[in-house]
Amino acid sequence: MQRITTLKEAFEYYRRDPVNFFKDILNFHFLSEDQTRVLQAFNEYRRLSVPAGHSTGKSSLAGGLTTYWLITRPKSRVIVTAPTYRQLKTIYWAEVNKIYNRSKLKQLNLFEINDKIMRINDKDLKREWFALPVTASTPEGMQGQHGDKTEVIEQIMKHLGIEEIGDDETIEIVSQILRGEKQIEGLTKEDKEKLLVMVDESSGVKNEIFEVLEGTDYDKLVLFGNMTKNTGYFYESVYNPKSKFYKVTMSSYNSPFMKKEQIHDLEETYGPDSNVVRVRLKGEAPDGNENSIFSSNKIDSAFQRSLSLSEYETIKLGVDVGKGSGGDSSTIYEKKDNRVRKKLDRKDFTLPDVKREIIQYCYKNRDKLIIANIDGTGLGTGLVQELEEGEIENLVVNDIQFAGKAKNKKEFNNKRTEMYFELSRNLDKLDLEEDQELKRELLIQIYEFDNNGRFKLISKDKIKEMLGHSPDKSDALALCNYEAETRNTSYRMSTEDLY
Repeated sequence: MQRITTLKEAFEYYRRDPVNFFKDILNFHFLSEDQTRVLQAFNEYRRLSVPAGHSTGKSSLAGGLTTYWLITRPKSRVIVTAPTYRQLKTIYWAEVNKIYNRSKLKQLNLFEINDKIMRINDKDLKREWFALPVTASTPEGMQGQHGDKTEVIEQIMKHLGIEEIGDDETIEIVSQILRGEKQIEGLTKEDKEKLLVMVDESSGVKNEIFEVLEGTDYDKLVLFGNMTKNTGYFYESVYNPKSKFYKVTMSSYNSPFMKKEQIHDLEETYGPDSNVVRVRLKGEAPDGNENSIFSSNKIDSAFQRSLSLSEYETIKLGVDVGKGSGGDSSTIYEKKDNRVRKKLDRKDFTLPDVKREIIQYCYKNRDKLIIANIDGTGLGTGLVQELEEGEIENLVVNDIQFAGKAKNKKEFNNKRTEMYFELSRNLDKLDLEEDQELKRELLIQIYEFDNNGRFKLISKDKIKEMLGHSPDKSDALALCNYEAETRNTSYRMSTEDLY
């Protein structure tokens, strides 16, 4: 390393060498091979596309590049966008804060950083030298056109400390800076302002946003993310032979941050050639095949399995309430140990009928604890409320909101998806009665990936359209198997006929 005697010399040296900047200044004691390849390509190419698997260190790279850019480019700006504010705030911006605060730069007090912006610690320059996370759901939000006073531009004004949001002249000035149309006074041609634009979870960003970004005067554009779709701008940046992007793939197989056991589990569960492995491990796009959670062979094996009941103290019920007018069925499945049986499947049953069935079931099995997982959306809401108000001593009621948050929010987009994946993983242990309609409902449960690379089932409306009816049996079965986050409930044996 050359002898460096001034801060200016240090910045100039590290501008040419981001790898050593990460090691020497940002205190990255270890960089993976893929992380090093990305950093080496960063300075060489104006457009860089980085498809990645899970646990590859891409988020820490994006966070570190923010500080690297601001330090080594005088009066520079970093704009980062993603599909949602949550992604920016809890992942990317958290990395920016963590990396800067642990770096050698912290003691120099060069920048101030809070939960919304990072900017130079100078009152005259802080509006021109900054990093800003911006969520833009519409193209207009990224353009910041004069007169439209979009939410994004107002957000930028606020973060830059400009009190009068309604000042059209100020809005136009900052909009011009972001679009590269306004030159900042006092800069030489060599040191003109530099704009780095980074996009996180790029598969989830609309093509229209990318079209706007292409129209800006950026110095560098970097795309990060799991390749969750085989269409769109991010996909084309990697797979189109005419793409102007340089590609560096970050594979989980090469990552020291990914446990080998996790790789093995995913390959065993979904297959080494599955889309799950392609997207989450290899950093590749999914192929065009539809992905069913269940295989025909595994379902048939569960139908053929015959288990004798061992001692059990708890029975689980999965309850899906229908309208009772000849349309959707009201369906109940019971699970005793690993033996599952259908207890109710009636199109003519209304909510009171289903309630009566559950109360009678609890009475007949009053020496057992009954845990009822009920689809709490729609008609199920009333059933949950009435059963809870009834205070049945041996009954625990779980209100399962299909669209609610999963227990494992990092893996699954919602509770319904998590519920079906739990059923798929337990299917090898279950004893099911043969039911070809149930099999059809299970096989049509197709998953895709959301913008965060999490599993997400196709919509229930789409499944209804494909089946011709609601998947009442498979919903009740999945509910019956689901390990809900239930409260600890003790119950006592009742000798009174409370039912």
